[in-house]
Amino acid sequence: MNTTARLLWRITRPVHKYIGRLFLFYFLLMGLTGILLNHPEGMARWRVPLKFLPDSHGYRNWNRFSFREAVFSENDSGTLYVCGKAGVWQSRDNGRTFRILDQGDPATPYTRDTRCLLLIEKNGADYLLAGTRNGLFAYATADARWRTSIGGPQLFDIVDIVDTGDGVIAFTPQAAYHVTVTEKVPTLRKLPLVVSLPLQGREPLLRFFLKLHDGSLLGKTGRLLADAVGAALIFLCASAVYLWYVPWRRKRGNVIRKEARLFPFFHRHHRGVGVLATAFLLVITLAGMFLRPPFLMMIVGRTAPAALFTIDRQALPLGTEIHKATYWPEQRAVVLATDSGFFRGPADCSAPFEPAGVVVPVSGMGATVLEALSNNRLLVGSFSGLYIWDAAGGHLTDVHGTPVGAEVFHSGKLPVQDMSAGAAVRGRDLVWWADYRHGMRSFPPNRPSPAMPPLGKAGDMSLWHFLFAVHNGRIFRDWLGVWSWSLVPAGGALLLTCVLTGAYDWFYRRAIKIRRQAHV
Repeated sequence: MNTTARLLWRITRPVHKYIGRLFLFYFLLMGLTGILLNHPEGMARWRVPLKFLPDSHGYRNWNRFSFREAVFSENDSGTLYVCGKAGVWQSRDNGRTFRILDQGDPATPYTRDTRCLLLIEKNGADYLLAGTRNGLFAYATADARWRTSIGGPQLFDIVDIVDTGDGVIAFTPQAAYHVTVTEKVPTLRKLPLVVSLPLQGREPLLRFFLKLHDGSLLGKTGRLLADAVGAALIFLCASAVYLWYVPWRRKRGNVIRKEARLFPFFHRHHRGVGVLATAFLLVITLAGMFLRPPFLMMIVGRTAPAALFTIDRQALPLGTEIHKATYWPEQRAVVLATDSGFFRGPADCSAPFEPAGVVVPVSGMGATVLEALSNNRLLVGSFSGLYIWDAAGGHLTDVHGTPVGAEVFHSGKLPVQDMSAGAAVRGRDLVWWADYRHGMRSFPPNRPSPAMPPLGKAGDMSLWHFLFAVHNGRIFRDWLGVWSWSLVPAGGALLLTCVLTGAYDWFYRRAIKIRRQAHV
């Protein structure tokens, strides 16, 4: 081998060894949490008390998705209901005080997370419909208890409930169901929902990196592949500990015959697994780095060809995922906010949903708010901000009243980066909205906002959300401050360095071995 290659090997070898030792626990944590996050259904029943978590993970002023939506009673002007991660809450005094409605509701923090509400006040019977991760529930004020849905397939993750005037429709990410409340229990009947996706188009680049990171870009096969890469990273960390431990004990004169027998196995497979997983680790790690600042700023507002999502879309019944829905009276249509944009169709789903022509920026994580306002307007919110789309004139403004022109929209340089988590609309006018970080905001600003009940740190966080906070570094915010934003990019860069130096070590040794065999 030439001198340059040997000199490079002498540098990369200790770099690989010491980076691996110093940051092994972090790499192990990323591999383990990455696998678990790909399977939320297996962790639905597990929880972590908020009192054991850093202060920033408690609820304040309806932040962190503790507020997603509110509905108001037409029969009692002082009654309203609020939903979010902590369940459903009722106020009888215009939001000054609240009590939780928890009789018969889902038992865990993960399944209690309520995405949407719909209050039905007809014929003297009041029913509150709630869409959760665990299906559709109805709360009858007569017996003050939640009843789960019946009829149709087993449902999970209701993303929205829409009253069309002629009926009620519940939406999952992949289907629509007509809802009938009989004997205090909602009964479901599946509707023939079809979405006519455009042949060509573009989608947020952020969504591409999200799906690349968790493997879902390749459908179920991709998720299993991502799990395998996570398992490989765990094996590399565990075997690295063993490869360090045996020589360490031997130098101290301890007899370790049993342990030493496994040393050749781990030594051989540490290198073999590392080389096989190198390309996959590089792709998944790079994708994860672009999901956090500062690299995140490079892709926000940018788009990727829709063709990149082809395999993922083919695995979905609708070819896309629904995030929110609303009924638009002026258009006499239901509007869907999906992964592939906005679509409009008949309330009974009797015809395919076609592109709606709504031009509003939406984060790669999907829409969090979709409501029909008065005067033929739509309210659309996501982690890219909260916007009002005027269909009559095609004008777009953010919630602060700042116009967003086409040149600004397409450049991705949006005026305000509010992280919209939810909104409350009363009489087709916006009254409150919640920012994920800062909590409740009034519209207009001088309007009184509801007081948050004493949630604080008295509740629980689902294990899945806790692991997500660990995986993206937010759990360390109280200790690292602003530096927590750099944890994932820095950790990713260290893992990339460790993987690349390890691969170079293997190829260097392999080249030497081949060269020696050639001279025999």
